[in-house]
Amino acid sequence: MSECNFVRERKLGLIHTIGHVVHMTCARNSNGYDITSLNYFSELKAQLGVGGSGVCRSSFCEARAKLKWQAFEYLLNEVNQLPGAQIFWKRRRVFAADGSCLNLPHRDEIIRSFPLEKDARCRAHYPKGLLLSVTDVLSGVPLLAELGHYRTDSERGLLANNLSKIPRGSVVLLDRGFDGVRFFKKLDDHGLFFIARVRTRMHERCDLNIQRFLRSGRKEQVIEMENAKGIKMRVRLLRYGLDDENLPIVLATSLFRKICLRSEVWSCYKKRWNVETLYYRVKRLLQVEMFHSRSINGVRQEIWANLFTLGLTATLVNQAVKVAKMKTEMIQPNFKNAIEVVRRHLCLIVLASCKAKKRTTLHEMYTEILKLKCQKQPGRKNPRIARRPQNTCRE
Repeated sequence: MSECNFVRERKLGLIHTIGHVVHMTCARNSNGYDITSLNYFSELKAQLGVGGSGVCRSSFCEARAKLKWQAFEYLLNEVNQLPGAQIFWKRRRVFAADGSCLNLPHRDEIIRSFPLEKDARCRAHYPKGLLLSVTDVLSGVPLLAELGHYRTDSERGLLANNLSKIPRGSVVLLDRGFDGVRFFKKLDDHGLFFIARVRTRMHERCDLNIQRFLRSGRKEQVIEMENAKGIKMRVRLLRYGLDDENLPIVLATSLFRKICLRSEVWSCYKKRWNVETLYYRVKRLLQVEMFHSRSINGVRQEIWANLFTLGLTATLVNQAVKVAKMKTEMIQPNFKNAIEVVRRHLCLIVLASCKAKKRTTLHEMYTEILKLKCQKQPGRKNPRIARRPQNTCRE
């Protein structure tokens, strides 16, 4: 075999390995290596007329061990460059940052990096990781992610390490726990605007500046916040109604009245819920915690493959809505069906090199995505109650 053919075969093997992992992710991690490989090559042969009958699980494991997890991080960055991934609000992109706990496989290699938690009674069986993600709340595409330890790392620290990766001039939506003059100053130094909800429970880590603002009874005020270390910053405080705990909702922002009105700030901040939707899709829809790999590299592969799948699907949904000129206030495409569309056309997405073929593939995907729609039901009064029987054994 010539050197050129060897390089070509090696590159093709790398592409197929990535395709296998993404295919496994789109199938919600319900299939093992053998079934995934069989389905992947069967669809490849049906759509392109090439491919074999699958590879054995040992070959797939060896190929995954040679593949760095950064390959999926690179693919996620490429998705963020697509037109459907960038939607602007007042000529700015809007991101939300939040973290969530992940149960990782119980293996010695992983436990060395993510030590088990201990308390007075017992020791946890599964090591826990803290996944921080920064998501474009307007398009639903994750921008970046960071995996740390659930106890020793913090959401604020992980986000501070990645502020330079967020485009300058963007707006970052933050929940309670990210507040504080020091952190606000870091955001401002990186050229980022912010809208952060601050803690308002009196005498429980509530900032003195916030306490004075609450006692004043005002709905809006621009103040100069200062902490104990002398760090100062000018912020705009906005007060709204009460939350479920009867606590006042106060937002601190660097978007002053010249940029946006009080009602616009609140409307923008409510979009922060989309980052919670991302974690629902990661954990419930794609079942990320059903890891197949037992190594740190493999676990990171599957996490970033999940984020890449969700980002690619969200981009295709946004483009399909734009092509169909659909009004998404009351109806939108079914996201679960869109993931299945991506799985069925994965071979063409990975291997298609002809531009005309790519356009045909995208048209087919848009058509299939728009076939199934779900209707929004705002203001639901009756909660959804599952009445399925519980699988419990009682003596």
